[in-house]
Amino acid sequence: MKKSTYLSVLVIFIVGISCNSQYQYKKEIQDGLFLTKVDGKYGLIGSNDEVLIPNEYDTLDFFGSMGYSVKNGKMGLIDREGNIIIPNEYEYLNFDGGSRGKSIKNGKVGEIDLMGNILIPNEYESIDFNGNVGISLKDGKYGMILSYPDGSKVVLPNEYDSIKSIKMDVFTYKDGIEEIISKGVLFGQ
Repeated sequence: MKKSTYLSVLVIFIVGISCNSQYQYKKEIQDGLFLTKVDGKYGLIGSNDEVLIPNEYDTLDFFGSMGYSVKNGKMGLIDREGNIIIPNEYEYLNFDGGSRGKSIKNGKVGEIDLMGNILIPNEYESIDFNGNVGISLKDGKYGMILSYPDGSKVVLPNEYDSIKSIKMDVFTYKDGIEEIISKGVLFGQ
């Protein structure tokens, strides 16, 4: 008899706790910051339950002082105070631990930084970087982009059938003609 009484009290206590909580999910992600979930949407609160980010995001994934946000299926970047750094208008964002990140918007590839500055507009089918040199594909033609800390520069327009970067030279193919260009000349070194 005593055992069932304790069990009843425990069930009432647990039900009481879950009914008093307004969050379906609450997890501490950093000292005093809690990721919350209400009606399938995520937000962020402080230790005193002050709302920093309202529960309106499909997902939130923080790294350091900011995080990826997904809203209506589109990615963006938000800080822990709720300031939108990059609006939720991208199909894909990835910073891979750096200050520059790959972005895909309307099916086109570009590059953006952690401050939301567009470094390479989203107008390419692909951009493959090796260091700070990228071979881009746009409208079925290849070009080359040189990436700088604060931006980028198109060094070869997207008009080639193929481009290969090997050691200190760039090999371009256009209309069946191969041209070899020194990277030093191409990059102004």
